[in-house]
Amino acid sequence: MAAMSASPAAACIVTMVGAWGPAEFRKYAEDSVQSAAAIIDGEVVRPMSGQQNAIVRAAKVHKGPNQTEFEIGAMGSCHVSLPKQGERYRLLLFGGPDIYYAGYVTGAQYIDEVLGSDRRKDWPPVAPPAP
Repeated sequence: MAAMSASPAAACIVTMVGAWGPAEFRKYAEDSVQSAAAIIDGEVVRPMSGQQNAIVRAAKVHKGPNQTEFEIGAMGSCHVSLPKQGERYRLLLFGGPDIYYAGYVTGAQYIDEVLGSDRRKDWPPVAPPAP
């Protein structure tokens, strides 16, 4: 038995009692996709720094408003920090519409399955340019 939350305030809280199988991960992925305000494949054009929020340019919007850029803030340690310009991510965003928060979500392959898009082929991560 396990309990997980995909809410923005508790996006990374995972309490597991025993191992999860594919059915539990698939259900969690479905719930995460449903609860996200937006899901994008994007590249960091302005990294987070101090109190400055990140700006991510969307290459593809899977869910949410059809816009080119998303402002992404950090609520705490359970949220993706986006520290480097040029990094590419598939992000499940919560909050919005002005500032979104990218929570850590377990089971990327199951989220890709729910979206019908394999990020390794459709949006592979790339390292940022060397300084």
